[in-house]
Order: sequence, then C-alpha cells, then structure tokens
Amino acid sequence: DLWAEALEAHRDEAIAVQSEEVYERYMKYLTGCAKGFRVGYIDVDQFTLQKQ
Repeated sequence: DLWAEALEAHRDEAIAVQSEEVYERYMKYLTGCAKGFRVGYIDVDQFTLQKQ
C-alpha cells in the first residue's frame, strides 16, 4: 500500500516521465500485490543455502 500511495502522490510526475497507461498499469500491479499480501495469497519467505 505504501508504494501505491507514494506513486499516487507523484501521479503527474510519473505520467510526465512515462504515460498514463504505464502509470495505471503500475497502480494495478502495486494495489493488486498489496491485496494479495493482505489476504494471504502472496507471502515472502527467506532461505539460506549452504554449500557442502
């Protein structure tokens, strides 16, 4: 949610650098990922591998 909020706060600048289409695509991606984490569909794991 924080990344989507930050992008939304700089909407005009982001569109000036890219396009409204790219801005909308990133907003859908960021808000979709945030929702996935909230409902438990997406998770983050950390693994440590050790060569033997």
